[in-house]
Amino acid sequence: MKKKSLNLFLVLMSSLVLFSACSASNDDTPETETLTLDVGSESLGPDGVGYYYLEDIALHSEKDDCWFAIDGKVYDVSSYNSHPGGMPIFDACGTDATELFNTRPMGSGTAHSSRARSMLDQFYIGEFLE
Repeated sequence: MKKKSLNLFLVLMSSLVLFSACSASNDDTPETETLTLDVGSESLGPDGVGYYYLEDIALHSEKDDCWFAIDGKVYDVSSYNSHPGGMPIFDACGTDATELFNTRPMGSGTAHSSRARSMLDQFYIGEFLE
């Protein structure tokens, strides 16, 4: 009986040693992980969404590389080549195009339709940080 108790004791102690070795924290590793958000054209937040300043958007100001912001959201319309209003869409590249989108000064002078607004979703790449 004493031998069984001793074996059980040794097994328990070994388990305890192994458990504490596995759960011991390394002093170099923080107990809680801090997530840092580096804002910029290559940055993604913890939610997988990009966050961009106007300086980031301005780097994409050409027809073949066209980003703009509308109502706090950033869109990459580089692949969009069938705009019913023609070339004026490319005047918005690299800018906060909210006013242009909502007033269409080179067209009807009215805001884009809800259909046009819903089309933006497919080009959404992130949030605009002012």
